[in-house]
Amino acid sequence: MMHSIFHIPPAATTTERDAGGSLDAWAELWREAPAEVRGDVIYLACLFPVLALIFLTLWIVAPA
Repeated sequence: MMHSIFHIPPAATTTERDAGGSLDAWAELWREAPAEVRGDVIYLACLFPVLALIFLTLWIVAPA
């Protein structure tokens, strides 16, 4: 049987062991979280890359 170099064996897929726990548990925790908490998490998740971009821009431009 010929094996392709692009074949991903089943052991390489994400499992509960690889993901550090059941993804269903994380989804349930998210659903049970109050709307304020979910809003804060989304806000911080969006804010972090923006702040990182500003920081990197200033880090590159400031010495010039």
